Amino acid sequence: LAGTTAAGGMSTGTGDNNAVDAEKQELFGGAIMKNMKSLIMGEEEEEEEDQLQSVTAKLSATRDAFNERGERLDSLAEKTAALQDASKDFASMAKELRKQQESKGIFGGFF
Repeated sequence: LAGTTAAGGMSTGTGDNNAVDAEKQELFGGAIMKNMKSLIMGEEEEEEEDQLQSVTAKLSATRDAFNERGERLDSLAEKTAALQDASKDFASMAKELRKQQESKGIFGGFF
């Protein structure tokens, strides 16, 4: 039936061929493309492409892990700075308390 029109006559244009090709593509979907790829590229090249996709996925996961690690390190640096500030405040208060106690005398000002 290829090459005939709906009215039963012979087709003369390439538009009909394009329509038939479009219908084939719609019917068979990606199966044709996969088989053609297999024939053109060969199985070895398909395996290499699969390996490349696997490596790409692993690299992406590694990048995500590095980003997460960086975020945790940033958080740790902020907490460390806050702890350092708090320890300086504590040391300052301890010195002030010591001076107050020394000014009162040996036994807290009793003697």
